Amino acid sequence: MADQRAHYAILTVDDAGRISVDFRKVDYDISLELTVAREQQLPYLDLYEHLRRTGFTSTHDQALLGKLNAKFNYANEVRRFFGMQA
Repeated sequence: MADQRAHYAILTVDDAGRISVDFRKVDYDISLELTVAREQQLPYLDLYEHLRRTGFTSTHDQALLGKLNAKFNYANEVRRFFGMQA
């Protein structure tokens, strides 16, 4: 994950059903992306910034995620989003 460029794939299927895949990467402004994330109040912003700057994720760190969920009351935010009682 050290290469933080955006990446995508172009999938081509010819008339005979043969498939080819062309993987591509493009540079983008990570600082601008993080500014937009802050403006949109992206949940887990610190973790997202760490991911974008380093390529390392914290998605399996249950202890850390539990602390953040409690600190920012994310469970109730999700309930409100889906119209459930908090």
